[in-house]
Amino acid sequence: METVPLRQVTVLEVAEHLQRQGDRIATHKVLLQDDLRRPFHLPLGPCEALGIQLALKNDLVPRPMTHDLIHTVLTRLGGEVERVLIERAGNGWRARVRLRSSSGSYLLEANHGDAIALALRGNAPIFATEEAIAAAKVSSDSGEA
Repeated sequence: METVPLRQVTVLEVAEHLQRQGDRIATHKVLLQDDLRRPFHLPLGPCEALGIQLALKNDLVPRPMTHDLIHTVLTRLGGEVERVLIERAGNGWRARVRLRSSSGSYLLEANHGDAIALALRGNAPIFATEEAIAAAKVSSDSGEA
């Protein structure tokens, strides 16, 4: 995770935004800001958007959503999300989630929206590569993301 320069990012908001990229459709976007105060958007699906919105508002639903469930299971097993890294992957983005538990540290690949939702629940820091930020900034400047 540490081989490329990273920027710590903050999640600002989630907004509705219909975008089509080939055969993929994003219905929302998440607005992030890096530690240099540069804003950028990443596309999201509706489930990830809802998961992030609920975490931002510290809102609980009667039955736990998937992100809540994963966070609860991790916590009860003595683990935690240590950090999330958002990277560029082909035409899109991906995330790497670093988990820490009593049995060791694990690095898992995830959808960037799911990883952000999970990090918010555990108050884990979120980082992004410069390449991911630059690509998202270009996309958001052109109205695509």
